[in-house]
Amino acid sequence: METFEETWYPLKESRDPTGENLVKQLAEELRAKGSKFEDPTFPADNASLFADPSLAERNMNAGQTFRKDQDAFLAGVTGIEWKRPNEWGDTSEKVVMFSGAAGSGSGVDPDDVAQGRLGNCYYLAAMAGCASSADEQDILIKDLCVEDFGDVGLYGVKFYVNGKWVTVVVDDRIPCTRNGSLW
Repeated sequence: METFEETWYPLKESRDPTGENLVKQLAEELRAKGSKFEDPTFPADNASLFADPSLAERNMNAGQTFRKDQDAFLAGVTGIEWKRPNEWGDTSEKVVMFSGAAGSGSGVDPDDVAQGRLGNCYYLAAMAGCASSADEQDILIKDLCVEDFGDVGLYGVKFYVNGKWVTVVVDDRIPCTRNGSLW
């Protein structure tokens, strides 16, 4: 059985320099082509939202109740469009993982995390948990997301998997309702 040993220091950036370099190289290629990144493993369609995409139509026509936990996934949601942050409205502000706008204004706050209807509360709870213990010196939080390449729709998100930091490349396309509001 292969094991990994963590070799990073808590107060030193970066936890996955190889992954960060790959994100940077991909961003440079996209800039040279004048294109934006599209994650091939998470396409901007129903295949990324439903285990069985053929159920999407049935769920759109399903009714919603006050018990969202018992409703069909995305019950009653129609007109799903995948949008990039620059298509949401005001594009004068840079999109960031933690805005610091809510709460104490310290840069990272649990109130920065808001769940919609995608059913990803486990991930968002972990992000809020990280934010609740963050302070200005917490390099771990600042190092979780490689945000330098948002102009080409590319982000690197770091996860600790099997004793090793791994950078996962994602695009910035988000499922939205037809009126453009985020879930």
